Amino acid sequence: MYLLYHRLSIIIIFALSTISAETIEVLYSTTDDIAGFQFGLTGVTITGATAGENVPGDWMISGSETTVIGFSLSGTTIPAGSGVLVYVDIEGVAEDACLDAVVLSNSSGLPIENEVIDCLTISQLAE
Repeated sequence: MYLLYHRLSIIIIFALSTISAETIEVLYSTTDDIAGFQFGLTGVTITGATAGENVPGDWMISGSETTVIGFSLSGTTIPAGSGVLVYVDIEGVAEDACLDAVVLSNSSGLPIENEVIDCLTISQLAE
């Protein structure tokens, strides 16, 4: 068995990389604390999602076949910085995964404005 490695070039907020044939890491690098997130993956089927290393233990992470969502009911945030946001288990070919409909919020509950470019890049919009 070989490890398939695939990285989508993501600017400012997220990057995708494959750590196995069935799991994709969603990485983040941001200057804002993250209070919640939601994103879709097209081209694959999501079978599960678990928190990354910097996500507080009280966060709820949930995945449907097409969407992953994460937030805290007690108001904790993911600190600004970088690391693994979430591990996403998939069915399908990891190279076909495409970020879609990314929603991020800061610690004030306001959106962190962003756009997905060419399926591979999320760019934070100027405020």
